[in-house]
Amino acid sequence: MKYAWKKIKDVIFVDPTTTEHKCTLNDLTSVKLSNGADEVDALGSDGAKLAVFDTKKTTQITLANGAIESGMIAMQTGGTETVVSNGTGIRMRDAYTTTDGTKITLKHKVSGTAGNEIKFIYSVDVNGNPDKSYPQAATASETAFTYDPDTKTITLPTNVFAAGTNVIVDTYPTFSEYKEIDNNSDSFSFVSTVIIRGWFTDLCSQSDVPLQIVCPRGKISGKFDWEAGDKAAVQNVTIDSLSLSCGTKNLWKIFQYDETKISDT
Repeated sequence: MKYAWKKIKDVIFVDPTTTEHKCTLNDLTSVKLSNGADEVDALGSDGAKLAVFDTKKTTQITLANGAIESGMIAMQTGGTETVVSNGTGIRMRDAYTTTDGTKITLKHKVSGTAGNEIKFIYSVDVNGNPDKSYPQAATASETAFTYDPDTKTITLPTNVFAAGTNVIVDTYPTFSEYKEIDNNSDSFSFVSTVIIRGWFTDLCSQSDVPLQIVCPRGKISGKFDWEAGDKAAVQNVTIDSLSLSCGTKNLWKIFQYDETKISDT
């Protein structure tokens, strides 16, 4: 039989012990399966090559996904994706226009220690970025501002901001819920069963044939790069196939199948 590797549908990652689903990548832009082996020469007199033996057989899978999948971030970093309730870990930046030069009212209440919730406000430079900073204090002055948590009102430094000018405020409000993934220095990437699903094309019949490539144990690399700018970031994933010291030595298998042949008896 002759086949062309036509298309990848998705790549599924599952716990190799429990088979519980961990992550699925289905916005793949490329998939590469690389098989390697070192060669050892058996040499005779005068360096004549008598035989060549393969050793250190390896398999590496490299993927590029067009979307950043949070489940894969957790697998690459060894972190856990958690839902945080009433969290205050996100810094928000807003620009407010003062109508009278003396006060502004914030969109949201601010978390933190009373009397030091905001810490600083900023005048705005010509590029729209923070310029001069002013600290929070108990009483407004020419060099400091005050914040009333009940009304969400900031009393600006006196005689500093003219009516119609902008003020930048960085705050940590309380979110009822957000998602968080920790990348800790003592947590590392996971081992997973990797299932590549897609299609071959039978070059004789020109029909599409479903396929699966299964790597029983693949070490997800903790090395990755995200790059954004003139194009969207791509999630790159590298997986090294592992061989069990006890049990199967299989690095991967290819399954070509016909769903009409599934037996329900």
